[in-house]
Amino acid sequence: NIMKVLRMELLSLKTKTFSIQELDYLNELLASGLPLQTCLNLIEDKRNNKIIKIISKKLNEGKIIEEIIFEYIPTNIKVYLKGLINKLSFKESLHLSLQFYRRKNNNFNILQKKLSYPLILLFCCLSALFLFDKYGLNTIISLLKSFDVDFNLFKIFRYILRFLVYLIYLCFVLLAIAYLYFKNPKRIGMFYLFISKYAISKYLKMYYCSEFMEFYNVCKNAGYNSRDILEILRSLKDNPVISLLAFHLSKKLLEGETLSSASNQDYFDPLLGKFLLLGSYAKNFSDIVDNYIVLSRYKIENFIKMFTAFVQFSSYTLIGFAIIFIYQVMFLPMQAIVNF
Repeated sequence: NIMKVLRMELLSLKTKTFSIQELDYLNELLASGLPLQTCLNLIEDKRNNKIIKIISKKLNEGKIIEEIIFEYIPTNIKVYLKGLINKLSFKESLHLSLQFYRRKNNNFNILQKKLSYPLILLFCCLSALFLFDKYGLNTIISLLKSFDVDFNLFKIFRYILRFLVYLIYLCFVLLAIAYLYFKNPKRIGMFYLFISKYAISKYLKMYYCSEFMEFYNVCKNAGYNSRDILEILRSLKDNPVISLLAFHLSKKLLEGETLSSASNQDYFDPLLGKFLLLGSYAKNFSDIVDNYIVLSRYKIENFIKMFTAFVQFSSYTLIGFAIIFIYQVMFLPMQAIVNF
């Protein structure tokens, strides 16, 4: 986390934008009721004084903060602020944007932490086996040619090894291509619409619905009603799945359905409707939603544990297969001597 903060600070220096920490300070000062210009003066230092002078100059020229602030906001905050600022004041938009960023960033970091080690392990195993097949085996073959050895078993093992390595490499390449392709928000939304109709999307829907309800709770705790919350979440066009869920939920609500029945759609986790129904009778709706979020995260973590266990097992299986293969190769000369 420290390295990530440092990278963000360096990036903000390079692009001449506020850092996340400075926006936190600004948010706290605005929440205390101080005027915007005063808040900007209070957070001014050597790093950001040029930015603040430019903003102050534009404000004095009669421009409003909502028109000029985007140039000086980091991208990971701007993706929320762009949509929110059309519905809310700058103060409210900044507060919610920081809250949304931290929720999403925390969820992403948990997933990244749990998935990175087994995937890196698998990739390193594949790379080692690929290099061994490319360079090491040819040397061994040249040494064995002087012996009268049957290479049929050797060839079968090598073809199987190559097939497994190339197959998993192909999966990595496809994942990389999919990641690059779906960086476009519209494509993410279209993909979610398509896959949500199938059972394979169970954990994907659980992940996005729990994130949606986290954002919902942030707005709820900030004092907004359900109608306003859905309008706010619909405005997050750079977060297409959140915006999509808010759109379909508000559409059903306008047709007269309750919140729990409105969530009975293909795009939503079926478990969510049960919690929303329970929350409609409970005194503290937010607590019930928090319980859903916790349960969803628990199920997602269990799924990730099973997935990572499978990836680790695959890595160890490949290593074991390679060891057996090398063991067989190394004993071929001894077999030839015995046969001789």
